[in-house]
Amino acid sequence: MSSEEPNFCFPVRKLENGLVKLVPFVRSVHPQLYFDGGRDHPELFRFLTYGPFPDFAELQDTFDDKFFRDPCTMMFAITDKTRSQDEETEGDASSFAGAIGLLNASPENSSIEIGHVLILPSFQRTHVAANAVGLLLGYCLEGPGEGGLGLRRVQWQAHASNARSIGLAQKMGFKLEGYLRWQRVLIPGKEGGERGDGRGRGRTDAMLSICWDDWEQKESRKECKRQWSCESDTFCILFSGPCRLHSDRDQMHNTTSSELESPFF
Repeated sequence: MSSEEPNFCFPVRKLENGLVKLVPFVRSVHPQLYFDGGRDHPELFRFLTYGPFPDFAELQDTFDDKFFRDPCTMMFAITDKTRSQDEETEGDASSFAGAIGLLNASPENSSIEIGHVLILPSFQRTHVAANAVGLLLGYCLEGPGEGGLGLRRVQWQAHASNARSIGLAQKMGFKLEGYLRWQRVLIPGKEGGERGDGRGRGRTDAMLSICWDDWEQKESRKECKRQWSCESDTFCILFSGPCRLHSDRDQMHNTTSSELESPFF
């Protein structure tokens, strides 16, 4: 398998609707866009367990280790189609809105997690994050006959202090299950609690989930409409949230609270 081919335990495909497109990360294209978009904004990495990166080489090494070599993780590049000049060009920096990932994938347990979300500053408080999350939810929870994976559980973990990430998850239908205390050890410079014995900071996470029965009862599914595009063989979800597209297609405004579009996950 080449370094450009997806290394993931579940089938992978492009996901899109009329507003955003999610494409599996290509090692030779998307890490550079990610680095260029985030290098002047260290605040984007506040609640992520990695970054900010002093140079591209360190980012590439981190991505190789955490994402490209791990069959239980898949990163997607987010393209804002309302700003894209050419929808077939994957390396367009002007429409590259950030990244979102699937992680902790378990075919044995029919479960997965949405995370590694980073939305670049010029795409925050727009339609981007909600639509990207909605696309992944539909892909994970819809049945195989409808283009999805048919999983039983999709979870979302957030730093316990990250109210905006928790708020976004809840707006998308995730249910708060509780808190995992001292769930992970943090690298230096990250926010967390101290043990007081010199062994570094730790982090407590909020755990949220949507399960298949939530989805089938439409408690979580109600914000999404499903559509199958036969021409492109692409799974599509039309997010029916509180967004409206201006006629000039230059901007999308979200009329709900700013919690819906946090860059910090």
